[in-house]
Amino acid sequence: MPNVVLLIPIADILDVTVTELLRGEKIDTQKNIDTKEVEELVVGSLDMAVRNSIHQHRKNWILAYLLCF
Repeated sequence: MPNVVLLIPIADILDVTVTELLRGEKIDTQKNIDTKEVEELVVGSLDMAVRNSIHQHRKNWILAYLLCF
């Protein structure tokens, strides 16, 4: 999952919407997109970014502890 800050530039380069990027599929332009679904996609990607950040910090602390030990 890319950094959330990069979602808009990546979507622009791929010529898709951010929603399509997060869903992983092309959306029919005539079909209305459910705002709840978009919200869930964005919250899910933010959630994943936070979990990855916490995981990386935890690994760094373990490594620092082991080096100090």
